[in-house]
Amino acid sequence: MTETFSPTLLFQLITDQTDEMINVHDAEGNYIYVSPAMLRLTGYAETDLIGKHGFDFCHPDDRASTRAKIAEMLLTHSSKRIQYRRLHRDGNYYWMESHIAQVPTSEGEPIRFMSLVRDITRSMEAEASLRHREAQYLHLLDSLPDVVCRINREGRMLFVTSSLEREIGTATESVVGRTLAEVTQNPEILQKWTDGIASVFRTGQVYKLDFSRETPQGERVYHTRLVPEKNGENVENVLSITEDVTSSRLALSQKMLMERRLQEGQRMESLGVLAGGIAHDFNNLLMSMMGYTELVVNALPPDNPLQEHLEQVRIAARRAADLTKQMLAFAGKRKPTFRPIDLNSLVEEISKLLRISISKNITFETALGENLPLLDGEATQLRQVVMNLVINASEAMAGEPGHIVLSTGLETLTAQDLLTMRVGAQLLPGKYLFLKVSDTGAGMSEETQTRIFEPFFTTKFTGRGLGLAAVVGIVEEHHGALRVESRIGEGTAFRLFLPLSEMEREEVVIEEKAPQARGGHILLVDDDKSVRDVANIMLTSKGYLVTEASGVLEAVRLLESEKGAFDLLLLDYLMPEGGGTEVAAKANLLVPDLPVLMMSGYSGSENFPDAKAQKEVVFLHKPFTLASLIKSVEERVLRVK
Repeated sequence: MTETFSPTLLFQLITDQTDEMINVHDAEGNYIYVSPAMLRLTGYAETDLIGKHGFDFCHPDDRASTRAKIAEMLLTHSSKRIQYRRLHRDGNYYWMESHIAQVPTSEGEPIRFMSLVRDITRSMEAEASLRHREAQYLHLLDSLPDVVCRINREGRMLFVTSSLEREIGTATESVVGRTLAEVTQNPEILQKWTDGIASVFRTGQVYKLDFSRETPQGERVYHTRLVPEKNGENVENVLSITEDVTSSRLALSQKMLMERRLQEGQRMESLGVLAGGIAHDFNNLLMSMMGYTELVVNALPPDNPLQEHLEQVRIAARRAADLTKQMLAFAGKRKPTFRPIDLNSLVEEISKLLRISISKNITFETALGENLPLLDGEATQLRQVVMNLVINASEAMAGEPGHIVLSTGLETLTAQDLLTMRVGAQLLPGKYLFLKVSDTGAGMSEETQTRIFEPFFTTKFTGRGLGLAAVVGIVEEHHGALRVESRIGEGTAFRLFLPLSEMEREEVVIEEKAPQARGGHILLVDDDKSVRDVANIMLTSKGYLVTEASGVLEAVRLLESEKGAFDLLLLDYLMPEGGGTEVAAKANLLVPDLPVLMMSGYSGSENFPDAKAQKEVVFLHKPFTLASLIKSVEERVLRVK
């Protein structure tokens, strides 16, 4: 016999065992049935709910939306899902989700609807927490200076941080949902991004790219990292992180520039040491050449046919001496003897020589300022600067027809002007005399301009010599400034600025002949035998008694053993065993009144470690003539006596 199962019993069994709250309402929403789960989970008794309106337990803020959903369900006869907050007997509101549907009825029966309710408080809290964390995440991204964007496989921007507007002035809303092709005007930038995104989707690896673009703040440089956003092994989207690197790139560029300048300075310093050493030894050789030539000239009758040949030797030796001056100027080991100079007179003096020194295809002219003040300088060096600049301009035109203008004037330089100088950026603003050499040649590139002052650098052929490097040394010695202005196809202009003189105009002094020597005993000290030999012959030819010493130790021994025997100490500045400074200091202790005349292949103004010795020393620059030697000897002895 088959046992029948009552539907009522089945319904009762389900409602007793489930945690779903099952309720039946009349058309007004009043409870006409509540399940045991409803009573168990809300804390109410059946009498608390039956006949009560469901809206009485709904949060006031959720009542309107709940009522609307019920009305729509009754009108359309379709089920609805409602989320709302319901009051618990403990006084707290909990989130509920109700599935409501109309209960089928026979004709004439009152309308009823059923609600299946479950507690979703935990999921709603989790969702709220998730939304809070997402809001924090978005706030963090928006606070970053970088622009972060999520891009899908089609290149469509799904999300962009608000920093986009801050960086480039484009509102975030105007780009979200659009593709890169729709918002990027620059085809080169678009291609970089398209290639990068394709690479990330293909390889799953980070891709880096750089680009620059105009912004409200001017042109900026950006660095972008394209990062794969993965779901397991699959790349779903690409995150782009774009950083403004303009400042860091500029700082890096400045650092590299400073490093290059430091390296250039170290290289120039090394070359300076080399040039100084060569010039010192070369001066000793010239001393012998010039000294013996002068002795032969003085020994021969004036009408001897050899006089003309010897004069050419002397001219060549003087030119070689000028070359050593350039080398010493470049090395920073020769200090010029400044005198007031009329710049216009100096230019006019060498203009004829300049015209015959440049190509015949080139027109040369001068444009000299009127009533210019004097400058402090050494005429020989400044003539060399003008010659170098004009001949350099001529060679820059490579034999083609052209025009060179040599101009002078007075100009007021500002601090900003001085910053543009190749030499002299540290000078004080104010009035300066200028000398400008401009040409109509091919001009120079930026790269060439950075190298033109390097020794032996040329764009023509090898072995040009010190050239413009010597110009830099001379300008620095004269406390001047130098600026180069050049562009490809527009010629070149070198502008030399020199400080105004604080001295009064001097008359030109014609070199005197050797004065009458009164004789005396001289201790001659030099480690170079050729210099000792020629100086000895020069001195003895004028009646002096000479005792030679080949170095410091021998000189000190003679000073100790023959105190009072010498009328003058003539010695070289640079020697082994301590050099001339050691001998001068020892002489100051042994024979305090002994005059000292120092020979130097450098500047003639070197410093001494001993202050007392320094006061008692006068310099004679090598290579010297017989006249300058005897004049210096006599003046030194008379000064002490």
